Amino acid sequence: MLDFDLNVVKERKEKLYGKIKKETDKHLRKIVNYQKKERKETSFTLFIRKFKKHKLAVIFFWILMFFYFCMFLSGFIAPYSAQYKFKRNSYNIPTRIHFFDERGKFIGPYVFKYKMINPIFKSYSREVEDVVFYKNKQINIYVKYKISFFVKAEPYKLFWFIPTDIHLFGVKGSYDSKTGEHQYPIFLFGADGLGRDIFSRILHGSWVSLTVGFLGTFISLIIALILGGIAGYLGGKIDWLIMRFCEILLLFPGFYFLLFLRSLIPVSIPPAQSYILIVTILAIISFGGLTRIVRGFFLSFKNEDYVLAAQAQGISQSRIIFKHIVPQLSSYLIVSVSMSIPGYILGETGLSFLGLGITEPSVSWGLLLSESNNVSNVFYYPWILIPSIFIILTTMSFNMIGDGLRDALDPRTKI
Repeated sequence: MLDFDLNVVKERKEKLYGKIKKETDKHLRKIVNYQKKERKETSFTLFIRKFKKHKLAVIFFWILMFFYFCMFLSGFIAPYSAQYKFKRNSYNIPTRIHFFDERGKFIGPYVFKYKMINPIFKSYSREVEDVVFYKNKQINIYVKYKISFFVKAEPYKLFWFIPTDIHLFGVKGSYDSKTGEHQYPIFLFGADGLGRDIFSRILHGSWVSLTVGFLGTFISLIIALILGGIAGYLGGKIDWLIMRFCEILLLFPGFYFLLFLRSLIPVSIPPAQSYILIVTILAIISFGGLTRIVRGFFLSFKNEDYVLAAQAQGISQSRIIFKHIVPQLSSYLIVSVSMSIPGYILGETGLSFLGLGITEPSVSWGLLLSESNNVSNVFYYPWILIPSIFIILTTMSFNMIGDGLRDALDPRTKI
């Protein structure tokens, strides 16, 4: 009996040890595979993995990519040019896209024709084409504009050098190439006071609003790297002079200093020059704080062993600054750039809203909002605030992407 019990215990021990060995081998294989994967993983793939952990950053990244995709194809996607006017459609309400007619039959995408019934308050109603009886009910048949894709309309240059007149959508046969007039309007986001399509103007205005941040940040970054690098690396009187100059700039309230600099420039200058000057002004009022931060990094890095070794080898100071110190700032500069771009966008929006920024015939999202400075316009025609949605989404996207980049570039962040 005792021998039997000992045999049972021995068998159970062997089974238990076998299970433990299998589980241990399984986990060891997982650890070995993970280590192999980590050895193959580059710093870039590690950065991508960390960035994907920030779900909001990924979502807003793709929203921003969609905006820039539409910006590059704005001439193709927009049914009309930025300045085309439908003189009889001032403040036309947004036209909904329908797919079924009054009888419930599917006829494809179309919009109703609207006519103005009150010229004072700009009230519109659908234009009735016919009245019929259907299922013992009297129904109105309204005038419809059927939407077609890849239609011919106003000529433009795709990607600045490909002449074409094909637009993504519109009413087929609406455009008369001889007179340059459109017969049947489509207002997805409504029309402004001059009868211009807000949807088309938002697309065309994205060229200014979505690029001003990058250009302004690039200019301020170059100035900050040069001045901050010189001040932090050389020190002495040059450091004192540069820092006092930056502090003087930081003393002025940002928006009022922006208005002051803009007031020194004539309003009647050409749009291209106005755009460059606005970008330069935004960069001037922004580089002071970044210069101080860059100086602090240079003060901490210039005493590192690799910098001292480069100095001992007789390497020039400019080469030490741009090859040995500036690369150490790359992670901070990437995050700083992404977080500062919304400030430039809002700065341009504020100037254009006040009539001191981008002017006609150019267009930007801030200029589109200038009609909303009248409270009665906002009350009666709320669709003129639609450009503000794109401004909010763009600024939120850059802020969220900045948060994601900061976490992804932080070596202390767990995967």
